[in-house]
Amino acid sequence: MAPAQSRVLVVDDTPGVRDMLDARLRQLGYQPVLAESGEAALAIVDDVGLETIDLVLLDQEMPGLSGIDVLEAVRRQDSEVPVIMLTAHGSTSLAAEFMRRRSDGRPGGQEFLEKPIPREPLFGTLIRSTIEAGVARRRTAAAEAAMQRLQDELNAERQLLLDSLPYPALLLDAAGRVRKVNLAYTGPGFRGTASLGDDYPAACLRQTPGSPAATGLRSVLTGRLDSFTHLYAKKHGRYHRWWRLHACRPHGGQPGAIVSHFDISIEVETQERLRKTKQRLTTLAAHLPAAAVMFSADGDDIRITFARGAGLEDAGLQVSAMEGRSIRELFLYPEDLRKVDTSYRQALAGEPSEYEHANQGRVYLVRTVPIRDDAGKVVEGLCVTTDITSLKKAQERLLKSERFAKGVITSSFGIRVFNVKQGCLELVNDQYTRMTGWTREQLNALSAQEFQTLYHPEDRARVESHFDRILASEDGTVIEVKYRFLGFDRQWRWVHARDTVYERDDDGQVQSVLGFFVDITAQTEAEQARRNLADKQAHLLEGLREGVVLVDGDGTIVTANRAAHELFGYASGALIGVPLDDILPLAGTKGVCPAINAFFEAPVSAHVRSDGVLQARTRTGGTVPISLSLTRVSENGTTLVMALISDATAEEARRRAEGRAWMAEEARRVAEALVLNVMHQLGNFLQELYVFLGLTERRLVKGKPNALEAVVLARGVVDNMGHSFERMQALVRIEAGEADLKLVPLWTADLIGEAIGEVAQIAREHGIEIGFSDSDVSFPGDAGLMVEVIRNLFSNAIKFTPPGGHVQVSVATVEGRVLLRIADTGCGVPTNERERIFHPLYRGIEVRDGRVPGTGVGLAIVERIVRLHGGRIWVEDNTAAATAEHPRGGAIFTIELPVQGWDS
Repeated sequence: MAPAQSRVLVVDDTPGVRDMLDARLRQLGYQPVLAESGEAALAIVDDVGLETIDLVLLDQEMPGLSGIDVLEAVRRQDSEVPVIMLTAHGSTSLAAEFMRRRSDGRPGGQEFLEKPIPREPLFGTLIRSTIEAGVARRRTAAAEAAMQRLQDELNAERQLLLDSLPYPALLLDAAGRVRKVNLAYTGPGFRGTASLGDDYPAACLRQTPGSPAATGLRSVLTGRLDSFTHLYAKKHGRYHRWWRLHACRPHGGQPGAIVSHFDISIEVETQERLRKTKQRLTTLAAHLPAAAVMFSADGDDIRITFARGAGLEDAGLQVSAMEGRSIRELFLYPEDLRKVDTSYRQALAGEPSEYEHANQGRVYLVRTVPIRDDAGKVVEGLCVTTDITSLKKAQERLLKSERFAKGVITSSFGIRVFNVKQGCLELVNDQYTRMTGWTREQLNALSAQEFQTLYHPEDRARVESHFDRILASEDGTVIEVKYRFLGFDRQWRWVHARDTVYERDDDGQVQSVLGFFVDITAQTEAEQARRNLADKQAHLLEGLREGVVLVDGDGTIVTANRAAHELFGYASGALIGVPLDDILPLAGTKGVCPAINAFFEAPVSAHVRSDGVLQARTRTGGTVPISLSLTRVSENGTTLVMALISDATAEEARRRAEGRAWMAEEARRVAEALVLNVMHQLGNFLQELYVFLGLTERRLVKGKPNALEAVVLARGVVDNMGHSFERMQALVRIEAGEADLKLVPLWTADLIGEAIGEVAQIAREHGIEIGFSDSDVSFPGDAGLMVEVIRNLFSNAIKFTPPGGHVQVSVATVEGRVLLRIADTGCGVPTNERERIFHPLYRGIEVRDGRVPGTGVGLAIVERIVRLHGGRIWVEDNTAAATAEHPRGGAIFTIELPVQGWDS
């Protein structure tokens, strides 16, 4: 948290941005000062003083004074105040240029951000680090000024301290004559030849007139330079000793120069050894495939002292851009800086480290080790960064291959890989062998002519055309075909094949083909049986004495049998396309029969018949007494309403009742068969899609990471589709009466515990607490179905309860029946939806608005399972948890089940 006195000047002409920055800065503990324009910002600076501002957040483009104008004005007053430029549509490069230069041309070390403003913690880290850097620069500037003042004072006293200096030194006047010489200058270690009154440049530097030393000294004496340094050597016997000649103008108003001599022989020899060592190290490191970086501590910071290696060039880095710079300047992202700082400091503390780092699609292995001197003290650190992208990709490809091979072996449908070049099968999985009865070895042992006989004679031309289309297709294209294949048991089987190009050779020709096979023999036979049944039904309809018409959602007749035409006086086929309200007195305001319209929103089992006799209109305008029965049916995915119309006589009424019952039963069976058939097809497609996504994922490993991420997301979508599909299948089985109950004694504690175990992780992720009573009651029920009931209710309660809420489960017995209540603190259920939420595919207002995901199947399954057990379920308000925001207090779902009903 920033200190309360840290003041941030926010300059932006957009009110929304100013308000957002004001709220976020206050949340971080700073004191924002807002300005709507550049002129207002400068007025605030003049009023409060720039020294009271710790940071300026500055919009680049504003009417009047732009952000660049304000920046230059601020820099003229205080070159050290930190500024972060905000840019959205402006030039990022221009902002970067101004932010990295101060008004005096020196590096500014500031930042700029592109809108939108990043979220926490990046925004807070950037603000805090920028303010801290600005405070540090201001303190450094103050320290430098203090040091300069101290240096001035020291220079004023330098003349007085000259004699006490341990190194050779002398004082010259403005003409270059020697005014004072200390003892070290004339001592045995140096033996200088200058005497008082000598012209030092002429007397002592006469051997090298016009040399850099003489020229530099004259420049100091004439005021062109404040100081200069020169290295030279003096011969002592057979050896040279290196000295540093330093001359500077004395401060305090007196002209002249102070000349000092420093023995640097040891320093020069050490630097020469270091130079040779560094030259050898540079030559060695330059040929390394990795990037080698040496670093050392610089106060609280760490600086790069050496950088070489081919890995630097591969990463687009330059030695000149790294050596001598702080890691805070090189690594701008907080996460990268944190990793580098931690590993470098660990090496400087004497401990090696190693970690992997991903950047721009590449993966690097970073190793750091300490460098010690002869005494064992850590003097520097060494970091070697190696590109291991190829190794990681090879590991990923191996893992993907293992997963793919496992998926092929355990797949629920047949898979085979056919090598086109060699004319043989490379791979078949166990399901393919079970489906056809043939093994890969047996099929490869067949000749080409023998293999052709495995295709049904009527399908061979279609199979050959299918194979030609595969060879001419592009990668990723799926070619489908259905044909009959002769199994090892000499029985013909219908298969649905989907083939695609699996691999190509170096010339781009197809090398192998991947195929997926599903045995559709039972499905094909069922479709043929359905078509036969439809033909029989058509003949039966024509043979009925009652009139039968099919009506679409617009109330238009799409089918009518002969009896209907005769009943209303129409010629054969003339009823097709006639609105139903032309013959039945049931029309509403929109021209659609209300009973028909309501039927399309009713449950699948909806059935209604007229009470008494209705008067229908004939083609000539007369009337005929009829009785009417309506049933909803589905045909090829289209919902229709079937109207059974009978003449109102006793004998016809009896026959009408019999025909209506038969037609309703047949319509139900046909509808169930169609739904199950569609579900079977969708199940096969989902399985095949899952394997295709796995294959695509394996191929995309060589591509961009975001493409691989998209495939992973697609697989998640398939999983969700499969889950929803299973719930739809369960609902259809229950509706069709195929859910056989296996009653056993169940205990509520066991059921609740198992259901909570499955949803506990989801509840924790949503911050929802689950509580339950320790009551335990036994009742007869199907274990699998009752666990599904409680799990659905738990999931529903968690989904509609906001974070911080809770779900409470309680159990009680009343008059021989067990009551199980699940109460949540969510939004509750409106009164007008409490019965409709148990209808299949009905979704409440929260789900329809998209605020909560759902398909409208879960509660329908729960209601039907409870009804199968002889119980009932209802929902009511959780008034005990009511608040002003949620007046209903949430929802309480209550299940009532009989306790008796099984033999103990």
